[in-house]
Amino acid sequence: MNHGTIIEISHLRDTWDRSRILKLKQSLAKLINPNQDNDSNNFIIEIVAKDELKVDALQREDINKVNGIVKNQRLFCLCEPLLFGRCHQGFVQPIPP
Repeated sequence: MNHGTIIEISHLRDTWDRSRILKLKQSLAKLINPNQDNDSNNFIIEIVAKDELKVDALQREDINKVNGIVKNQRLFCLCEPLLFGRCHQGFVQPIPP
C-alpha cells in the first residue's frame, strides 16, 4: 500500500470464528459506496485472516469468503419482478447458476 491507514486487530479476548468474521465483513460492506468505481474519493477495506484461507479456497462466491477486499454488492430492491435475482429483506441477491 502506498498510502493510507492499516488497522491490525490481534490478541482478542474472545475467539472469532468464521461466522463472526463474515458478520463483521457484512457490516463493513455498508461503509463502501456501491458506486465506488465512479468515485475519486474511494477507499478500500481488506480483511486478512490467514486461518481462514483454506476454507475460502473452497468457496465459489466472494460473499462467502472471509479474506479479501470488502465490497458492497447489495443493491436496494424496489420489490418489482426481477429477471436477474431475487429480493430478500429489501436487497437484490443474485440467483445462483
